[in-house]
Amino acid sequence: MVTGSFGSRKLVAGILSVLFTLSGCGGGGGSSTGSGTTPTATITQENAATLAATAIVGSEAVYTSSSAGNDTTAKATVSNANTRRFNLADFSRMMLGEIEHSAGGQVSGKAAPKTGVCSSGSADVGYTDTDGNGQQSIGDTFTATFISCNIEGAVINGSMSITLTNVSIGGGSSSMSATINLSSFTVSEGGNTVSMNGGYSFSSTVSLSPMQATIHLSSSSLTVAVNSTSTTLSDFSMTATVNNSSYSYQTSGAISSTGLGGIIVFQTTTPFVGPVGSGDGFPTSGSLKVTGANNASVTITVSGTVVNVAADINGDGTNDFSTNTTWDALTSGV
Repeated sequence: MVTGSFGSRKLVAGILSVLFTLSGCGGGGGSSTGSGTTPTATITQENAATLAATAIVGSEAVYTSSSAGNDTTAKATVSNANTRRFNLADFSRMMLGEIEHSAGGQVSGKAAPKTGVCSSGSADVGYTDTDGNGQQSIGDTFTATFISCNIEGAVINGSMSITLTNVSIGGGSSSMSATINLSSFTVSEGGNTVSMNGGYSFSSTVSLSPMQATIHLSSSSLTVAVNSTSTTLSDFSMTATVNNSSYSYQTSGAISSTGLGGIIVFQTTTPFVGPVGSGDGFPTSGSLKVTGANNASVTITVSGTVVNVAADINGDGTNDFSTNTTWDALTSGV
């Protein structure tokens, strides 16, 4: 086992380039119900649309159509014009991408730097080559601990670790997966603070001919907070596939967030599908069901630019009301 670093200064710069953008992002609010978690939030005619939008925004914290635009080149960014909120898929791929590009396939035995990365504070960044083969392989672990690390005005605290669980690159395709853990991880800049706590598994597979990418995320619990608004995703799973012209994704899990009044459980009953590189970035087809207390539910069904919101308030399996809206109108207040 070799513990060392590979271009750690470059790696830190790459990681922070994605973290810097987070503080500028806006914040928002399986089984038959999509999760083993019991829903507790009360669904009413007045809040049905808001709860449905909260589930959509919670899903967007994992994956958005802006991810699809980047999947085809195996690159990730959270500053894409269509990205409205922090995006976990992009964050994960950026982390793994920076490890891959900074390492250049090689791991050195040099000591990890502890100074010089931050203008004030400290950053301790390291890489453990578990099998000592000098290259990225299963079991290798990247770690970083930041203590009031100030880089160009952004202050980073907390720690993260990434353990590779699969690495396969070559032959016109690449596949990488990892478990990622974040502990009291915060980035503060310009009066905004983004924090993350929890762990999750992430995998990404990209083929060049034909061009297609598939990503998968799952976690028992992960909390993402923007300033005073905190959202916790639990028992969630997401799988997305994208090619040059379209993307599709399906997701399930549970959400509790500041001001939600309890827990909602969500599950796509029909995968969301949309075009890549055109339109407003929202899906143009698909359906998602949100379940609250006493089996009450609200279902979003998309057809083109029309988003139908139908709610079963008393949980008897029959919708009590239905209304048509748009993506912008549905999510604007969340």
